[in-house]
Amino acid sequence: MNDQLQLYARRVLEAPMNLTSAKNIETIVTRHINDSLALLPLLPDGAFSLLDVGTGGGFPGMVLKIVRPEIELTLLDSTKKKLDFLMDLCAPLQIGLSTWHWRAEELIRQPWFKPGTFDIATARAVADLPTLCKWCLPFVKPGGKFLAMKGSRWADELETARGIPEKYGARWLEPYEYTLPLPDGQAKFAVCIAEMG
Repeated sequence: MNDQLQLYARRVLEAPMNLTSAKNIETIVTRHINDSLALLPLLPDGAFSLLDVGTGGGFPGMVLKIVRPEIELTLLDSTKKKLDFLMDLCAPLQIGLSTWHWRAEELIRQPWFKPGTFDIATARAVADLPTLCKWCLPFVKPGGKFLAMKGSRWADELETARGIPEKYGARWLEPYEYTLPLPDGQAKFAVCIAEMG
């Protein structure tokens, strides 16, 4: 793990607000950073715009920005203290990004909201998949993708969200399944992928 990721993990652990339930660096690395890095094979080459919906402690957006600095990153969260904390980390991490202090479901209803702004929208541990589709797909431009990071029950969630992307001009692609080694054994995860037409 590079120095920037180590610094990020340490700062998240020391944060004055509750950014994660992790109690040590090892847990942040195994449960949050490595999980965020699982998105790397799904990202386009070169520069692209990415919106991290409900970013919380910056997972996966901040991690992806550290290892892929060419990403044009925007963090969206309803808690301003979390966004301010992540912005304060930009200087020591030598990265730049933008923040939006909104709830996704409120932002997309604003009269000035312009749909289809980002190449990629992602969400991790935010809401169920049907809800995430409604919140995230409006942000994705034609040809872009929505990447929903889900745990072991991802197949059940995908079934409940089966027809929703079509309402936004998108379609489901084959889910990307991966396994992470955790202290209490291996855990299976998946990224549910919707592509805008």
